Amino acid sequence: MKSLLAGFLVTLVLLFMATSCATVSTEQSEPIAPGGLRLLSVQFPEFSRIRQNVRYVANIKFESDGKVEILRACFYWDARGPSCLGIMDVSYGERIIKTDVATPSKGYYVMKCYVLYVKDGKTIRSNMVETTIDVTS
Repeated sequence: MKSLLAGFLVTLVLLFMATSCATVSTEQSEPIAPGGLRLLSVQFPEFSRIRQNVRYVANIKFESDGKVEILRACFYWDARGPSCLGIMDVSYGERIIKTDVATPSKGYYVMKCYVLYVKDGKTIRSNMVETTIDVTS
């Protein structure tokens, strides 16, 4: 009986590991092309107190191959957007892009973000990252 239970638990663990590996994105494990940029996350430092119709600084974490000319940051609030904004600051040491974003009306949103940057003289759109935001009154 114990060996049957142990076998069941091992099978369950192996199934869990196999399914969790299947859902992991390989996008971030690929090397960045020369002159390329990849977004990793977006967040507000004041995450616990996001209020409606207020401007907040969004921190966009990225990785790049050297210094990349970043033009604009673009945001979607669920289906609304994109709203593209100028960049306030880029810290290549910390790998953070800062821009201020106006929040929408009260509600629960999935905010998506991408940036436009220059590579080989052409404007390129980065990958998109997202976070969930609860905007209060």
